[in-house]
Amino acid sequence: MNQWARIARRNNERMRLIAQESFVYIAALVIERSPVATGLFRNNWFSGLNSPEIRTTTAVAKKAFGEKGGVRFKEALELSASFEIGDNLFFTNSLPYARRLEFGHSKKMAPMGMIRISAAEWPRVVDKIARTIK
Repeated sequence: MNQWARIARRNNERMRLIAQESFVYIAALVIERSPVATGLFRNNWFSGLNSPEIRTTTAVAKKAFGEKGGVRFKEALELSASFEIGDNLFFTNSLPYARRLEFGHSKKMAPMGMIRISAAEWPRVVDKIARTIK
């Protein structure tokens, strides 16, 4: 393999790792920023590869599912491992009241939503992660 091919392969691998880690980081932020009453909303964040995941669950979780190391975080981490350049990663919550919560319905716990404020951090997160992956 020539030098240019090795450089291209390494750059593609670096871009893939940056995308994977950035997705997991933002997913964790969204989960952590999700309001918790019963834990149902927090436990309904699902990851999808190349299409949104629209399922829901009736299981509740105040902390375990929504924290780093919890089930939803682990799902995002595991799914991101399958990501390749050209794929799309999705992080969705299909509960009927998710949109209301995103736009301030929970005045005390998430007045600015979860997705919008996390998405605004995307460039900073990608930059931070890119500096750690050589």
